Amino acid sequence: MATMFTDPQSQFGPRLPRRFLHEESLREEVIGKLRKAAPLAAARIELPSFPTMHLTRVPLSRKSIFPAVRIPVGIAGPNTLSIIRDFNPEQLDQSDSPGLESIVKDLARPSFLVQDDSTNFTQRSELPVEEVIYWRQRIEPHAEVLKSIYQSVGRIELHNHETLDWCGTGWLLRPDVLATNRHVAQKFAESAGGKWTFLRNIMGHPISADIDYAEEADNPQEDQHRITDILYIQEHGPDMAFLRVVLDKPRGPQNAGIPLAPATAIQIGREVLTIGYARYDSAMPEPPDMVTRVFGHEFNVKRAAPGVIISTQLPHSFVTHDCSTLGGNSGSVVYDLESGLALGLHMGGNFLSENYAVSADFLTKQLRELNLA
Repeated sequence: MATMFTDPQSQFGPRLPRRFLHEESLREEVIGKLRKAAPLAAARIELPSFPTMHLTRVPLSRKSIFPAVRIPVGIAGPNTLSIIRDFNPEQLDQSDSPGLESIVKDLARPSFLVQDDSTNFTQRSELPVEEVIYWRQRIEPHAEVLKSIYQSVGRIELHNHETLDWCGTGWLLRPDVLATNRHVAQKFAESAGGKWTFLRNIMGHPISADIDYAEEADNPQEDQHRITDILYIQEHGPDMAFLRVVLDKPRGPQNAGIPLAPATAIQIGREVLTIGYARYDSAMPEPPDMVTRVFGHEFNVKRAAPGVIISTQLPHSFVTHDCSTLGGNSGSVVYDLESGLALGLHMGGNFLSENYAVSADFLTKQLRELNLA
């Protein structure tokens, strides 16, 4: 049995060190703001110390104004802290799409390959071994259920596009309906005459799209299904779209889709997997050595990246998480390990800050309005 790591200062039992703490400078900023806002509370909150991590700093668009909430024992590790940030939903509108999928914690959030519909924990990684051990213990008990979840997530591939052969991730909500992002769908769709249609390339040929539920590392197998219609694209606000996929080659009972969580199940500290396809892009802000530290050298293939829900902004239909993602993860499912429900639709993020997802609650509301539920 794998060894658990115990903090001798903790009265709450075993936990992994530094699980939810950001870099030292951010920690000090949080403490300082807390002392100004609530000095009595600050005197009673104990933040564990940890070695300074010299990471690349970038301006945070959402500064921490409320320091931390204690996550209940038994959820994502006992006696851990999660930072809640100020949030401006207008920054996530179409005018400022967060299309920069990102690494949030480069020292503590692995990304595992998915092969043969199973999680592969053996990829060489420079991440702390205790982190890999922890997530293996959390993921392996759900291996059977995850087979159908993995089979319901695919890569959206394009034909006749001038520059792209694939553009993001999609996943089944029901047997013939896919969820993805607006900024993914707009790579091949446009609004014309009050409805969404497929784009044409510069030669006038229609661009078509498939979803391939395979595309795994070291596996030449393909499982392509034709996307026939653009059912809906949210033009403003949450970055989401629904697509119709034809059932020409049924995969089995998993085609019922990944069930969506109600608002009451979307909670801070829930342990999740963001499942999708990470694409390497030389223009992204992450340093190349950081990318290979987390992802190795396998890109454009299916991956499962573990993490936790950092905050919930359900009135604005968003949640944030800290799973490691890259370009191509747009449209990934944010899947709750314990409940077996989708908590959100990943849409983008800020480097070393947080990643954003459209909440499952909002997806459900839109499906009902469109009579697709």
